[in-house]
Amino acid sequence: MDDTTGRAAIAYDIYQSSTSGAHDFGRPTYTAPAGATSFKTRPLPGDRKWYFVVRARDRAGNADANQAQREGENLCR
Repeated sequence: MDDTTGRAAIAYDIYQSSTSGAHDFGRPTYTAPAGATSFKTRPLPGDRKWYFVVRARDRAGNADANQAQREGENLCR
């Protein structure tokens, strides 16, 4: 990350997978706008688990290499 992008200008790339550890980091599933502190996906089928990895991206396009995965909770069930 650069040293000049303020916290409110950091965007977040969100990678979604229905298989644990099988994220395609070549293209994010979603991108939360700069400065977002939360994000909701579109409605997802409730018959499977969903896994997410979030990576921060600065104004210059530099992204972190985070691979920490979290299981999402389907609130629509």
